[in-house]
Amino acid sequence: MRRGQRYSSNSSMDSSNLRLDHKNRKIAGVCAGLAHYWGTQTVFVRLAAVIGLLLAPHAALIGYGLAYLILE
Repeated sequence: MRRGQRYSSNSSMDSSNLRLDHKNRKIAGVCAGLAHYWGTQTVFVRLAAVIGLLLAPHAALIGYGLAYLILE
């Protein structure tokens, strides 16, 4: 492993790039892409998205839509 290189279980996607994850997606790949970028498990990001949807649905939907456009 090179110096400064992160360990990644999914070698097909570079963790330094913020992008959608089409391989592990449920809806559009936003949560999976963010989880991969942050180096955390996808379930935690999806759980945060669901909690955000319950607490502030309009803000969560707008944030998800913007993230989809940015990550595309």
